[in-house]
Amino acid sequence: MSAVVERVDRIEEALADFTPSVGIEFNKLYYSQLLTQRGMRQLQDEMREFKDEMLTFKDEVRADQDASRRERIEMNRKWGDLSNKLGTMVEDLVYPSLSRIVQETFGEELRDIVLRFKRRLPLRTASHAASAPEASSAKRYSVFGSMSTAPPLN
Repeated sequence: MSAVVERVDRIEEALADFTPSVGIEFNKLYYSQLLTQRGMRQLQDEMREFKDEMLTFKDEVRADQDASRRERIEMNRKWGDLSNKLGTMVEDLVYPSLSRIVQETFGEELRDIVLRFKRRLPLRTASHAASAPEASSAKRYSVFGSMSTAPPLN
């Protein structure tokens, strides 16, 4: 029995030595877990902040893209207006002198001079085209100096 008592005493001593070391290791583990949780919270906060910054950045980029699109549309409109102005400027400079230019270049008087003349031609059917006069019978001078053939204007 004394062997049993001796063994129980040794177990009690080992347990007495083991209990504080387990407590110390448990405290270390608990502290490590607290640090990990704190780090995770910080990471979550940083990620949330980053997400908010990215949403703000995306909104700013969209606003810049929209502004750029509007500016491009406005610039295209202004280029169109400028092109129209330049076109009318040429008309304003050339049109008043056109009859003189034709007279000096071709030696013929203009019968008609029309600015921005539009004429709708009637639709031609197959029987209509067969009875049309020869196109080569009428000569017409181009303003730019070459001769072209065209059907007579009735």
